[in-house]
Amino acid sequence: MKTALRALMLLGLPLAATAPSCLAAEAPKEAAQGKAAAPLRSRTALGRGDFQVLLAKVTVSDLERSYAFYTQVIGLRRALAPAQVNAPPPRNDPERTFIEVALNFSGSLGDTFFDLVQQKGVKPTADFARSVVIGFKVPDAPAVIARARQAGFEVVRDAAKVGPGEMSIGMLRDPDGYMVEIIQSASYP
Repeated sequence: MKTALRALMLLGLPLAATAPSCLAAEAPKEAAQGKAAAPLRSRTALGRGDFQVLLAKVTVSDLERSYAFYTQVIGLRRALAPAQVNAPPPRNDPERTFIEVALNFSGSLGDTFFDLVQQKGVKPTADFARSVVIGFKVPDAPAVIARARQAGFEVVRDAAKVGPGEMSIGMLRDPDGYMVEIIQSASYP
Protein backbone atom coordinates (compact mmCIF):
# COMPACT_ATOMS: atom_id res chain seq x y z
CA MET A 1 0.00 0.00 0.00
CA LYS A 2 2.85 2.37 0.79
CA THR A 3 4.23 2.02 -2.75
CA ALA A 4 0.84 2.75 -4.33
CA LEU A 5 0.25 5.77 -2.11
CA ARG A 6 3.79 7.01 -2.70
CA ALA A 7 3.22 6.71 -6.46
CA LEU A 8 0.07 8.82 -6.22
CA MET A 9 1.89 11.45 -4.19
CA LEU A 10 4.88 11.50 -6.57
CA LEU A 11 2.51 12.08 -9.45
CA GLY A 12 1.32 15.08 -7.45
CA LEU A 13 -2.06 13.58 -6.75
CA PRO A 14 -3.69 14.89 -3.57
CA LEU A 15 -4.96 12.25 -1.17
CA ALA A 16 -8.24 12.37 0.71
CA ALA A 17 -9.56 10.33 3.60
CA THR A 18 -10.76 7.29 1.65
CA ALA A 19 -9.03 4.99 -0.89
CA PRO A 20 -10.09 2.91 -3.85
CA SER A 21 -10.89 -0.67 -2.91
CA CYS A 22 -7.68 -1.93 -4.54
CA LEU A 23 -5.62 0.11 -2.06
CA ALA A 24 -7.90 -0.58 0.88
CA ALA A 25 -7.56 -4.32 0.24
CA GLU A 26 -3.90 -4.13 1.17
CA ALA A 27 -4.51 -4.82 4.86
CA PRO A 28 -3.34 -1.98 7.09
CA LYS A 29 -2.25 -2.58 10.70
CA GLU A 30 -5.60 -1.32 11.99
CA ALA A 31 -7.49 -4.04 10.12
CA ALA A 32 -5.18 -6.68 11.52
CA GLN A 33 -6.00 -5.40 15.01
CA GLY A 34 -9.76 -5.54 14.35
CA LYS A 35 -10.10 -1.78 13.91
CA ALA A 36 -11.73 -0.25 10.86
CA ALA A 37 -9.25 2.10 9.19
CA ALA A 38 -10.36 4.88 6.88
CA PRO A 39 -8.95 4.00 3.47
CA LEU A 40 -7.23 6.67 1.33
CA ARG A 41 -8.47 7.89 -2.07
CA SER A 42 -7.11 10.32 -4.61
CA ARG A 43 -9.25 13.32 -5.53
CA THR A 44 -7.32 13.87 -8.76
CA ALA A 45 -9.10 12.70 -11.88
CA LEU A 46 -7.32 10.16 -14.07
CA GLY A 47 -8.45 9.07 -17.51
CA ARG A 48 -11.53 9.92 -19.54
CA GLY A 49 -13.78 7.02 -18.65
CA ASP A 50 -14.38 4.19 -16.24
CA PHE A 51 -12.81 1.59 -18.55
CA GLN A 52 -9.62 2.31 -20.45
CA VAL A 53 -5.99 1.37 -20.65
CA LEU A 54 -4.64 4.05 -18.32
CA LEU A 55 -0.88 3.62 -18.14
CA ALA A 56 2.23 1.58 -18.77
CA LYS A 57 5.44 1.79 -16.75
CA VAL A 58 9.11 1.11 -17.34
CA THR A 59 11.89 1.19 -14.78
CA VAL A 60 14.79 3.38 -15.87
CA SER A 61 18.35 3.67 -14.61
CA ASP A 62 18.80 7.41 -15.23
CA LEU A 63 15.56 9.39 -14.91
CA GLU A 64 16.94 12.62 -16.37
CA ARG A 65 18.40 10.92 -19.46
CA SER A 66 15.24 8.88 -20.09
CA TYR A 67 13.05 11.97 -19.59
CA ALA A 68 15.16 13.87 -22.14
CA PHE A 69 14.93 10.95 -24.60
CA TYR A 70 11.16 10.58 -24.37
CA THR A 71 10.43 14.32 -24.43
CA GLN A 72 13.08 15.64 -26.83
CA VAL A 73 13.40 12.69 -29.22
CA ILE A 74 9.93 11.07 -29.14
CA GLY A 75 8.00 14.29 -28.40
CA LEU A 76 6.12 13.28 -25.25
CA ARG A 77 5.15 15.87 -22.63
CA ARG A 78 4.93 15.58 -18.88
CA ALA A 79 1.36 14.61 -17.94
CA LEU A 80 0.22 16.70 -15.01
CA ALA A 81 -2.85 17.59 -13.00
CA PRO A 82 -4.23 21.06 -13.90
CA ALA A 83 -2.73 22.61 -10.75
CA GLN A 84 0.77 21.40 -11.69
CA VAL A 85 1.20 23.32 -14.96
CA ASN A 86 4.70 24.60 -14.14
CA ALA A 87 6.20 21.52 -12.49
CA PRO A 88 10.01 21.41 -12.84
CA PRO A 89 11.60 18.61 -14.89
CA PRO A 90 12.33 15.48 -12.87
CA ARG A 91 15.78 15.02 -11.37
CA ASN A 92 17.71 11.94 -10.33
CA ASP A 93 17.67 11.73 -6.56
CA PRO A 94 19.67 8.84 -5.07
CA GLU A 95 18.09 9.45 -1.65
CA ARG A 96 14.50 8.87 -2.82
CA THR A 97 13.35 5.27 -3.00
CA PHE A 98 10.76 5.81 -5.73
CA ILE A 99 10.21 8.46 -8.40
CA GLU A 100 7.50 8.22 -11.05
CA VAL A 101 6.99 10.62 -13.97
CA ALA A 102 3.92 10.41 -16.24
CA LEU A 103 4.34 11.27 -19.94
CA ASN A 104 2.06 11.42 -22.98
CA PHE A 105 1.50 13.59 -26.06
CA SER A 106 -1.22 15.80 -24.56
CA GLY A 107 0.32 16.62 -21.17
CA SER A 108 -2.98 15.69 -19.48
CA LEU A 109 -3.62 12.95 -16.94
CA GLY A 110 -6.97 12.57 -18.69
CA ASP A 111 -5.21 10.69 -21.49
CA THR A 112 -3.37 7.39 -21.32
CA PHE A 113 0.13 7.95 -20.00
CA PHE A 114 3.51 6.27 -19.98
CA ASP A 115 5.42 6.31 -16.69
CA LEU A 116 9.15 6.45 -16.19
CA VAL A 117 9.94 4.87 -12.82
CA GLN A 118 13.21 5.18 -10.94
CA GLN A 119 13.57 2.94 -7.90
CA LYS A 120 16.50 3.02 -5.53
CA GLY A 121 18.67 -0.05 -6.15
CA VAL A 122 16.62 -1.27 -9.15
CA LYS A 123 17.87 -1.03 -12.73
CA PRO A 124 16.64 -2.84 -15.82
CA THR A 125 18.98 -5.55 -17.05
CA ALA A 126 20.00 -5.75 -20.71
CA ASP A 127 18.18 -9.08 -21.07
CA PHE A 128 14.98 -7.66 -19.62
CA ALA A 129 15.16 -4.49 -21.74
CA ARG A 130 15.49 -6.60 -24.90
CA SER A 131 12.20 -8.33 -24.06
CA VAL A 132 10.19 -5.08 -23.91
CA VAL A 133 8.75 -3.22 -26.91
CA ILE A 134 7.14 0.20 -26.51
CA GLY A 135 5.24 1.75 -29.43
CA PHE A 136 4.34 5.37 -30.16
CA LYS A 137 2.26 6.66 -33.05
CA VAL A 138 3.60 9.93 -34.44
CA PRO A 139 2.76 12.07 -37.49
CA ASP A 140 6.33 11.91 -38.90
CA ALA A 141 8.24 8.71 -38.07
CA PRO A 142 11.33 9.55 -40.20
CA ALA A 143 11.75 12.84 -38.27
CA VAL A 144 11.70 11.01 -34.89
CA ILE A 145 14.23 8.47 -36.13
CA ALA A 146 16.45 11.32 -37.39
CA ARG A 147 16.27 13.07 -33.98
CA ALA A 148 17.22 9.82 -32.23
CA ARG A 149 20.19 9.28 -34.54
CA GLN A 150 21.32 12.91 -34.14
CA ALA A 151 21.10 12.56 -30.33
CA GLY A 152 23.32 9.45 -30.48
CA PHE A 153 20.71 6.77 -29.78
CA GLU A 154 20.79 3.40 -31.53
CA VAL A 155 18.53 3.25 -34.57
CA VAL A 156 17.59 -0.37 -35.22
CA ARG A 157 15.48 0.30 -38.32
CA ASP A 158 14.92 3.48 -40.30
CA ALA A 159 11.38 4.61 -41.00
CA ALA A 160 10.72 4.98 -44.71
CA LYS A 161 9.37 8.28 -45.98
CA VAL A 162 5.76 7.70 -47.02
CA GLY A 163 2.77 9.69 -48.14
CA PRO A 164 -0.10 10.89 -45.92
CA GLY A 165 -1.99 8.01 -44.36
CA GLU A 166 0.58 5.39 -45.38
CA MET A 167 2.32 3.34 -42.72
CA SER A 168 5.98 3.70 -41.80
CA ILE A 169 7.65 2.01 -38.86
CA GLY A 170 11.09 2.76 -37.45
CA MET A 171 12.74 1.18 -34.44
CA LEU A 172 15.27 2.47 -31.94
CA ARG A 173 16.57 1.78 -28.46
CA ASP A 174 16.02 4.07 -25.48
CA PRO A 175 18.79 4.82 -22.91
CA ASP A 176 18.15 1.53 -21.07
CA GLY A 177 17.94 -0.60 -24.22
CA TYR A 178 14.14 -0.87 -24.44
CA MET A 179 13.00 -1.31 -28.06
CA VAL A 180 10.87 1.65 -29.15
CA GLU A 181 8.69 1.37 -32.26
CA ILE A 182 7.91 4.65 -33.96
CA ILE A 183 4.76 4.23 -36.05
CA GLN A 184 3.31 6.63 -38.59
CA SER A 185 -0.08 5.63 -39.97
CA ALA A 186 -3.58 6.80 -40.75
CA SER A 187 -6.04 7.17 -37.88
CA TYR A 188 -9.42 5.53 -37.55
CA PRO A 189 -12.24 7.97 -38.39
